This record gives sequence, C-alpha cells and structure tokens, in this order.
Amino acid sequence: MNEYHFLQLDRKEQSYYKKIIDAVTSGSSSVKPSPFIGSEQITKIATAVNYDHPELFCVDFRHLNFWGTPMGVIYQVNYTVRTAIRSAVSEQVERKISEILDVAVKSNLQGDYEKCRWIHNYLVRNTKYNYEALRRPDDYPDSFNAKGAILDGMAVCEGISKAFKLLCDRLGVDAMIAFGTSSQKNFGVDIPHAWNIVNFDSEYTHVDVTWDIGMSESSQFTRYDYFCISDRWMTVDHVYSSFPECKTDDYSYFSKRNRFFTKGKELKVYLDAEMKRRSSTLYFKVNVASDDFSSIQTKIQDQVSRSITESMNSSYFLEMAPNAKQMCFFFRIKQ
Repeated sequence: MNEYHFLQLDRKEQSYYKKIIDAVTSGSSSVKPSPFIGSEQITKIATAVNYDHPELFCVDFRHLNFWGTPMGVIYQVNYTVRTAIRSAVSEQVERKISEILDVAVKSNLQGDYEKCRWIHNYLVRNTKYNYEALRRPDDYPDSFNAKGAILDGMAVCEGISKAFKLLCDRLGVDAMIAFGTSSQKNFGVDIPHAWNIVNFDSEYTHVDVTWDIGMSESSQFTRYDYFCISDRWMTVDHVYSSFPECKTDDYSYFSKRNRFFTKGKELKVYLDAEMKRRSSTLYFKVNVASDDFSSIQTKIQDQVSRSITESMNSSYFLEMAPNAKQMCFFFRIKQ
C-alpha cells in the first residue's frame, strides 16, 4: 500500500496519523490529544489519512471537528455510517470488492500495467459521475468515498480516485491519490479535483479515471485520454504541485497501441490499416504543441475523410468526439 501522504508528515504528525487509524479501526469516536499537535496539524494529518486509506470509507473526512483541552486538541472522528450497522455495511462493500477482484483474477492479468488498465476500465464502465453531489455534498456523503464508486456506482472525483487506489492496493499496484484544481470547462472552472498517480518500476504516471468516464460517456466508447500520461499532458488542464515527477508517456494507451503520431505520414499509415480492417472507430492522439486546435482538427478531419472515401464505395456519416486539450481524436464511421 502506498502511503505517500504519510511520508510528507514529520515524525510527530506521523505518530498522530497512526493514532487516527487505530481509533477508526477500533470504532472510537475521538483521538486523544498529543503535545504540539494543534488544529492545523490535525487538518493536515486527517487529510493525509483520507488520501492514503480509501478503505476507511465509513469515516467522514469532509467535516473535521476538534476542541481544545488543557492536555491539547482532541480530534472527533465523524462517521458516515451509524455504529449499529457499520459492520454490516463494511461487509457488504467487502463482498463487492471480492466479486470485482475475482473477475480480475480470472482475467489472468499479467503485470501491474494490465491490472491498472483493468481497474481503469472497470470503473469507467461501471461508475457514473454524481453531479448532484457537487451541488448538495451533504446529501451524498458516499460519493466522496470508495463505497460510492464501488458499491453504488455513483461518485465524484474524490470517491472515484479512492476506489481506484483501493482496488490497486488489493491487486498490489503501487498507486496514490493526487489532488489539485481543474480548469476544464466540462467539469467547471478551477474546481478542486482528485485523480491518481501510479508507479511502474519507479516511473510515475497520471491516471484520471473521472475524466475518462466523462469522455467515454460522450463517445459511448471506453476512452483513455487521461490514462498513464506525463506531466507534459497533465498540466494542460490540471494544476497541482508537490507530487512525484511523471516524465514518460510510454505507458499511455496511445503509445502502447502505436496510435501516438507526430507526422501526417504516420497517421495515414494507421488510417489505411484501419480501413483495410473495416474498423468502425478511429481513436488516436497527435503529439503536436499548438494552441490552434481548430486548424489541426480541420486538417486531421480532412485526412480521415480522404482515407475513408478511398476505401469505401458507399456513403457514410462521421461522428466526432475530440479532446482539444489532450489532442485526442475519436471518430465513429456510420454507413
């Protein structure tokens, strides 16, 4: 299990971090005070526990309560589930997790990358973004934890990223939760956002399942626009700091599938091959640094249309769902 946020704390804060976990594990409603741990430190520590331990889905980390005493500040643990039914709810979630993992094991996944991609696909295909939770968060507490995504199939970015990390933890994949803000119009302007960073052999890479859910819904096709991408692409529409540097795009879907193009000739070879296979969908990424997306999109659309026309004798209709920020292009050919 990756405890990245724990490692960012000092020794005294780490000690209190462990106290919070022990208190939650025992079902306690409060954590005893520690010298030199005040309300600011408790907020910082509770946030670290929240992001490192998605299995603590019964704890409400959105509402932090503490009060001062002569011995120090006492942190009150808030729960989203009543004590009487907490065990039953936990067992229900664990059964669902076991069902998911059983399917993963039967898929005979080879290595951490395949496991990571399988978890990504599972959440993309079985989770919906809960827009109502953004407007009324207190009415949808589970949308902010792993239970919402795993058991209910409904969550916001925090819950989705926690579910991804939890499943990665169970399958032995080294993953952490990252957070910052987003400026992508589809999800608001400069709103808080959470996603994941995965470690493959000391190479870190970003995975934003939430935004791939949005892209997949609009395309009715499993998308990987934000799967295993570098800082070079992530910083285009995400703002963040103080996380491991993500240098490589070698693990991205487009690199793995040879659909990451820098030249028009490379794209033409791919398009011609897809037309020979009579593919009904075209999905690729263009590695071009340019703000003039409309011009690039027009050129690519023209090239796609030419390749289709050259290989088809009948009329067709072309659906498009591009991602301007990430230079990802999706086309569906309908006859």
